[in-house]
Amino acid sequence: MKALFSVLLALSLLVAPHLTNAQGEALIQEMREWMLWNDCQPISLNIGISDRAIKEGLSRKKVEAAIETRFRSARIYGKTGNNLAFFGMIVDVANSAFTVEGSLQIRTYRQMQSEEWRHGPTTTWLSSTFGTYNNPEFILENALSITDNFITDYLRVNYDDC
Repeated sequence: MKALFSVLLALSLLVAPHLTNAQGEALIQEMREWMLWNDCQPISLNIGISDRAIKEGLSRKKVEAAIETRFRSARIYGKTGNNLAFFGMIVDVANSAFTVEGSLQIRTYRQMQSEEWRHGPTTTWLSSTFGTYNNPEFILENALSITDNFITDYLRVNYDDC
């Protein structure tokens, strides 16, 4: 994902001086559409909670239920195994510090050198945060903030299809 972001950033820096504001906004919208559009197909969840986070009082079930509620409210949740996209959330803690990472993974297909087509997940949207905490609920709040930001971005792009 960092490599993709670096390429897009470099491209935007090369092109940006030659763009008007309207052209720049159009390019940003096109990048958002590439990252988030999936014809509003259902998105499944893949939640990862470290053993240390579980010891601190967070459970996979609790985090998944909270995120699933947000996805159901937005009408973008789907539990089938055939989904072309899934939202991943990883939560980890160490001592009094935490990290939370949310990402959209979309199944993509590419042709290999052997001319064979293969598919696998590609991260197209990523957001993370870290900090210190006194209460595990604060970590959950951060996970839900990332989830809310994703849903907002996703619905902006897929609004007409949803």
